[in-house]
Amino acid sequence: VVGYYQDAAYTSHGFLYNNGSYTTLDDPTPGTAYTVALAINASGQVVGNFYNSTGNGHGFLYNNGSYTTLDDPTPGATGTNASAINDAGKVVGGFQDSTGHEHGFIYSNGTYTTLDDPTPGTLLTLAQAINASGEVVGYYYDSTGNVHGFLYNNGSYTTLDPTPSTQYSLVF
Repeated sequence: VVGYYQDAAYTSHGFLYNNGSYTTLDDPTPGTAYTVALAINASGQVVGNFYNSTGNGHGFLYNNGSYTTLDDPTPGATGTNASAINDAGKVVGGFQDSTGHEHGFIYSNGTYTTLDDPTPGTLLTLAQAINASGEVVGYYYDSTGNVHGFLYNNGSYTTLDPTPSTQYSLVF
C-alpha cells in the first residue's frame, strides 16, 4: 500500500506500507518540500510526486530504494505529475507546458510519449491509469469546459461518456 501523511508541521511525506511496516518515501532531491506516493505495481515500484520549496511539481519513480525524477522533457515544461504505473513499469501522468496547457504522457524505458486527445478544441488531457495491456484512461476538457473520459489504446482514442449529453465524465 502507498499513500502519504502530514506531520505536525503540515509537511506531507509519502509512505510504503508492507507486511505491517511503514517506510517513509521522501524524494531526496534538495529543496523537496513534500512528497506524495500515489501508485504501486506488483514489483513494488512506486510513483508519485514531489514539490520543491518554490512549488514546482515533479514526478518520481521509486524502485528498490532508488528515486528517479520524472520530468517531461518537452521544452518549457513547468511541472510533471506521475499518476499510475503498471506491472511492465509504464508510468502515466501529466505535465504542464510553458503556456500552462496540460498534456498527458506515458513514460516507458526512459521515453516520454505525449497523450493529447485529438478532439478539436481540447484544452487539456490528463492520463490517470494504465492497465497490464498498456491501455490508458484519463480525461480531457473540451473547448466549452466540459470534461470527458477517454481510453487510449495503441494510438487510438475513444471518448467515454455515459450519455450523449454528458458534461462531466472522469475515468480512473
